[in-house]
Amino acid sequence: TDDKLWIIDQHAAAERINYERILEELKQDKQQSYELLVPLKLEFSRSEAFLVEERFEQIKKLGIDIEPFGGYSFTVRQIPLWVFRGKEKEFIEEMIIQIIENKKQYKYEFLQNLAKSLACKKSIKANEFHTSMEIEFLLEDLAKTKNPFTCPHGRPTVIKFSKKEIEKWFKRIV
Repeated sequence: TDDKLWIIDQHAAAERINYERILEELKQDKQQSYELLVPLKLEFSRSEAFLVEERFEQIKKLGIDIEPFGGYSFTVRQIPLWVFRGKEKEFIEEMIIQIIENKKQYKYEFLQNLAKSLACKKSIKANEFHTSMEIEFLLEDLAKTKNPFTCPHGRPTVIKFSKKEIEKWFKRIV
């Protein structure tokens, strides 16, 4: 801007945006799902497979249609509508792992932790190039969030320096 320099951590900004979107979807009582053209095949260890079967109802409440496939494998035929395209398997595995590792958290705390984990996986990574239009959309979306100043983990999304601070760095003013 005219009198300030803003530095934006694009990963933290994208993480904040994705976190709020995912959390809103997870809080819905009824998940809208769609059927996959090619089912996902998920492999787990013996102990994990036991826990997956034990928590089928909880998994299904998140909009995931899962069934045993033999051994310690499962197929997923239906997933929530909000799952990011191209990340289906990664997201579904993460959701199931979070469910089976849930250490008696309250529902909202569990959903927050799941949303944080999924948001991080979906967000911009280091050294990714983005067009000026993509950056504009990122900034617009960030401005619409409930807390645009930190990522879900508490790290800042933006820092600002005044023109006066910058001039001091270069010994232009005292």
